Amino acid sequence: MTEAEALRALAVTLAGQLSALKSAVLVLKPPHLILLHHHDSGIGRELGAQARYLGRSCKDLLYIDSRRTAELCQDLASRLISSLGEQEISHAVFTVIPRGGVIVLNHLISVLSLDSEQLRPSNDPAQLLVVVDDCAISGLRFKQFLDGCPNQRIIFAHLYSHPALRAAIEAREPRVLACVSAEDLHEVPQTVPPEHEQRRRERIERGECYWIGSTEALCFPWNEPDRSFWNPVTGRQERAWKIVPPELCSKNHPAPGTIPIPIQIQPEGRGPLRPSRRAIFGELDGALVLCDMETGQCFGLAGVAADLWRALLVHGHPEAVASALQAEYDVPGEVFREDTRNFFKDLEARGLIEWTEPG
Repeated sequence: MTEAEALRALAVTLAGQLSALKSAVLVLKPPHLILLHHHDSGIGRELGAQARYLGRSCKDLLYIDSRRTAELCQDLASRLISSLGEQEISHAVFTVIPRGGVIVLNHLISVLSLDSEQLRPSNDPAQLLVVVDDCAISGLRFKQFLDGCPNQRIIFAHLYSHPALRAAIEAREPRVLACVSAEDLHEVPQTVPPEHEQRRRERIERGECYWIGSTEALCFPWNEPDRSFWNPVTGRQERAWKIVPPELCSKNHPAPGTIPIPIQIQPEGRGPLRPSRRAIFGELDGALVLCDMETGQCFGLAGVAADLWRALLVHGHPEAVASALQAEYDVPGEVFREDTRNFFKDLEARGLIEWTEPG
């Protein structure tokens, strides 16, 4: 997948999640992806915090395809045999935490040669119960499972988790004999204010989860696990945007009835005078919005100004633009040409257009 294709896939994934924005558009200008929306300083800052976390998530993304999943399930089976022994496994009952656990268990059925009796629920407290999942981040879903589970001996088996999470579960849950993971997740340092650290500790003390850390982003073909981050603008922990496109992760298909925000691919200029590398522009609610990525300034171009900008993309020279548009306006020819030159000189002085060859 090329950089442009990857950026397009990310845009498609985000467009559905941003459907609640009433007036917004995603503009692709590789290697940049820009969200244009009507000015609201509060929303802008919130989205900015999400975007910064998005950048870190994309950098740290760990995508597990079907082939790698099969390899991990084989490794998990080997670890279970090493921990329990084949005899103990042959008498254990297996259950799942939906829905990733279903897929992992389907692999384990084959690898461990489990029979149908081992897949039937049992309330026998003497029966060893192996709880299967695809990954564990904070242990929240496993905690919810335990709260509704009979008092049985339990092995928590999954593909990915952080060692600190496994240690915390084993230390706090006497009936959990072991947490067995095929691979370790690695912690990604995240700077948060002291008050957030306190809230994190309080969540653990209340028994809501076992461990709260920031790990690398993880995704399977069936699920991109929820991730959260501290948003300094809102002052709370928030769910992060999903980043993997629906064709690589079935869970990320937009909900029925969702209307994604538009995606626009920024066109290239054709002549010697073109938009500069720092210029981002797009059509928003029928108006043309021009932004400077270096200064953060945005300009709304309407009427003649918008027509001049659009014509520049086609003709690439002030004189050619003036010739193409002059007939559309009731303005003397030389006056229109002079106004056109001045308009482009102003944009050039702002660094928003540049000559790629002598004009």
